[in-house]
Amino acid sequence: MHKIKLILIDVDGIMTDGTKIYNEDHEVIYKKFCDLDFTAIRRLMASDVNVCLVSGDLFNKKMADKRNIPFIYSRAKQDEIPEIQKKYNVGYNNMAFVGDDMFDYEIMMCCNHRFCPKNSPNDLQKICTKIIDRHSGDGVIARLYDMLVLMKLINPAEIKNIGSWHS
Repeated sequence: MHKIKLILIDVDGIMTDGTKIYNEDHEVIYKKFCDLDFTAIRRLMASDVNVCLVSGDLFNKKMADKRNIPFIYSRAKQDEIPEIQKKYNVGYNNMAFVGDDMFDYEIMMCCNHRFCPKNSPNDLQKICTKIIDRHSGDGVIARLYDMLVLMKLINPAEIKNIGSWHS
């Protein structure tokens, strides 16, 4: 199998359990994230893997910007893949997508490596390389990092290269 050079991560339903709290104007005011996933993203980056969060919710863009994680504001459509491949200098074989819902199906099919949490719909699970043995928001990316190292799809990060969020 080809090594992964770029991982696209859907935010809601992967890094969160998918629950959103809205105000009376239907603006998102609260989501719960697992900090282990943010550490795992740093570990992926220290392993020379590009990571990009993908979401159609600008709430997530603010979070990504504060943590210096690249972000694509989109519902991740198939026609955006050539631009992403060019920007990160990767092809189909070196791309991975982590998603949880049928809305992710189209972009998943554009990536050789496809992952979802175990509470994803069966139709999505059928197309995945591996099912991550975690529920949405329960350290999905942290578990994925360990899986990718064991599968030899990425090199393990050296602790000294992980750094801090505010370096």
